[in-house]
Amino acid sequence: MNKYSVYVQTIDGISEFQIMHDASITDISKDKLLKVVEFTGEVEEVINVMVAESSEVTIDKQFVINVITDHPEKNTYGFNIKSSENLTLLSQAQLLNLIDLSKVSGEVFHICCIQALEIN
Repeated sequence: MNKYSVYVQTIDGISEFQIMHDASITDISKDKLLKVVEFTGEVEEVINVMVAESSEVTIDKQFVINVITDHPEKNTYGFNIKSSENLTLLSQAQLLNLIDLSKVSGEVFHICCIQALEIN
């Protein structure tokens, strides 16, 4: 899976979309790119669409659940999780069920999940 930045230039300015995609999207048409990023603006107002592939590569089935707490000294925690499912789509309550809360100090303030990146 590759990460792309898609820039949509309209008469109002430039919007950036970060997306993950299995196949290369650097050579597809403007209309298809707008569908890939789920552009909701007026297509008639689009001046240009540009795409750049990121050098970041995700690791299949590897995720990091980040937890932020209200503890005054140590308030950030990261948990590496392997899963065949896309954990980034889970709710905060579902993510809480996947981690060992005994390793967290303080009240959980925020929890989120990202797909792990390969470091070259």
